[in-house]
Order: sequence, then structure tokens, then C-alpha cells
Amino acid sequence: MKTLARSVSWSAVALALLRAHTAQACSVCFGRSDSKLAEGLNWGIFTLLGIVFAVLCAFGVFAFYLAKRSQISPIPVPPPAAGKDHFATQD
Repeated sequence: MKTLARSVSWSAVALALLRAHTAQACSVCFGRSDSKLAEGLNWGIFTLLGIVFAVLCAFGVFAFYLAKRSQISPIPVPPPAAGKDHFATQD
């Protein structure tokens, strides 16, 4: 079974290499950067970069919000009981 799968895989690779001369690049990769496809590709890249930037900014703003909020209202700590040492172990 392994030999059949291996021979089919190698046959597919050989077929792809033999037909590689028929493959052509799109207008963006081929060097025509003034086409509508290149313009759409650029807008897609800038849109995705903008989304990533917005998400990273949102994380930063949320972390800043949490840091400021923790300074404004700290968790109240009860005062120690009179005559007890809090660091001493209880027997």
C-alpha cells in the first residue's frame, strides 16, 4: 500500500514538473503593476494591515485601562488584628 501511494505521489510531482511551462504568473507577479488586479491586491493588503493594527491597538488600550483602573481602586486589605503577628505560623 505504501509503494502505491509513493508511486502515485511521484507521478503527480513528475506530471506537475512536465506541465510547469504552461503555468503563467498573474499580472501583478508578471510586472504589470497598473492593472486592476494589482490595485485590488494592494487594497487587500492595506485592509488586512489596518485590521491587525486596530486589534493590536485595542489590546494596548485595554491593558492601559486595566492598569489605570487597578491604581484607582485597589482591593481593600483588612487591617491586622491587634496583638497578632500575621507572619507567624499557627501551631
